[in-house]
Amino acid sequence: MDRHRNELPKAVAAVEFLRRRSAAAHHLALIGIYRYWPTVAALESSPEALAKTPAAVAPEVSSHYWRAIGHLAGRYWYDTDQSLSVLNARVDSFMPRLEPSVQKYFLQGVGEFLFVQLIYTHGVAPAELERFPQAYQEALLKGWGMALGESDHFSDFPWHGHESPYWSAWTKGLSVKSLSYVQQGKAHFDALFEGPALQALKPPRQAP
Repeated sequence: MDRHRNELPKAVAAVEFLRRRSAAAHHLALIGIYRYWPTVAALESSPEALAKTPAAVAPEVSSHYWRAIGHLAGRYWYDTDQSLSVLNARVDSFMPRLEPSVQKYFLQGVGEFLFVQLIYTHGVAPAELERFPQAYQEALLKGWGMALGESDHFSDFPWHGHESPYWSAWTKGLSVKSLSYVQQGKAHFDALFEGPALQALKPPRQAP
């Protein structure tokens, strides 16, 4: 992705060779591309343009693509005004442009962006997601949980999950219901690295 920051189709094509070796490896590589793309892409295209001319995406990774679009949209709108209320309004006005089948994934991507915003600038508190319309909160909080899970999974710290001292900061002020959505999102991210097909990618253990 670093070689093709603003050329997503080229990044996708660059991992095509994996398909011949392992369908699971190729699938996981595509997920990695769609998760990393919104953090490095230049904000040259508006969310409206991206949603109007979506890239050709395989159905099995469509949800990851639309999360990436949501993350990019969050960056685009928040970088312009740095106001959560303005972002709220823009998300609300943008939703009718999307097919109902992808709306929840788009919102999850916005939630992922807001988590990243908390981590790097401390400008967003978890409970502020409850200021968004009630209909959006479940998806936004699940996206928050997915981003939390990613940060936790790749953390160099010895603590993970509820044992991490960061867990309380990343969930502070959330209601019990909202916290359950965050936990579901984290579990969804964790599941990306589970299952027989993905476990088969790991090197075999050496016999004692």
